[in-house]
Amino acid sequence: MEIESEMKQQSRFRSISVFCGSSQGKKSNYQDDALQLGKELVDYILGSNPKNMSYMVGFGGKYPTQLHHRGSSIPSINVLPAKVDCQGGNNYYSSSNPNPNTHVGAIVGGPDVNDQFNDARSDYSHSEPTTYMNAAFVGTVAALLGQARTGSL
Repeated sequence: MEIESEMKQQSRFRSISVFCGSSQGKKSNYQDDALQLGKELVDYILGSNPKNMSYMVGFGGKYPTQLHHRGSSIPSINVLPAKVDCQGGNNYYSSSNPNPNTHVGAIVGGPDVNDQFNDARSDYSHSEPTTYMNAAFVGTVAALLGQARTGSL
C-alpha cells in the first residue's frame, strides 16, 4: 500500500472513529480528545489548512472545481437540452474546465500527505467525492453540535 493511500485511509478512519467514539451516550476517558480531534478535522476540511481551501464543494471562497464525478462534469439539461451520449459525456468528463454543475456539499478525498491538492478531475484519489467521507463528516459535526448544545465543548 502506498503511503498516500494509507494516510488518506487513516484520515477517514479518524473521522469515523471520532464520530463513533463521541456518540455513545455516556462519558468516556477519550471522549474529550475525540471531540477535539473532530473539531480540528472539521475545521481542516472547511478551510483551516495550509492551502486555505475548503474540501467541501461550495463552502467558502476557495473549493474544488473539478470533481471526479460524472454528473458534475456534464452540463445540465437546462443548459444543453440535446441528448449527451457516452462519447459526448466523456468529452466533458475528460475536460480540464471547471465542472458546469456545482456539487454543493460534496467532500472530496482531499490533499496528499504533503498537504498538496491538485484540483484535477483526472486525480480521482483526491478529487472524487464519496458517501463515506460525507457520512463521517456529518456524524462528526452532529457529535460536535450535541456537545455544543450541552455546553461541554
